[in-house]
Amino acid sequence: MPLHETFETFLTGTVFAIAINIVLLGSTKILSILLLYLDTLIGFPIRIVTKVLQKLLKSKDKGGKSIDATDVIGFIGESIGWIRRLLENFDSFVGTKLAFGTTLYILFKFLHLKLFNHFP
Repeated sequence: MPLHETFETFLTGTVFAIAINIVLLGSTKILSILLLYLDTLIGFPIRIVTKVLQKLLKSKDKGGKSIDATDVIGFIGESIGWIRRLLENFDSFVGTKLAFGTTLYILFKFLHLKLFNHFP
């Protein structure tokens, strides 16, 4: 950061901070969207088919609980959904922290320009 802030350095830093914020937010949103597609195309149908198959097998078999192929396939579908929800929460967390950090940086540069510019 320069010792004496000019309007040009303030404007350059502000534009740079906003641009970096947009790029980083966009990259996390791309990952969230890709996992949403993965969950919609693979995870959700697997969960639905697994629940239907388990109901059919339970109606035919009144015996004890055993692990079969539907449990393993259901676990895969649930795992895909869990990973998607985890990444969406991480995306929201990162997005708020990036926006907060950018706002603080711009506020700091503005205060440096207006209040503390004359102090060495």
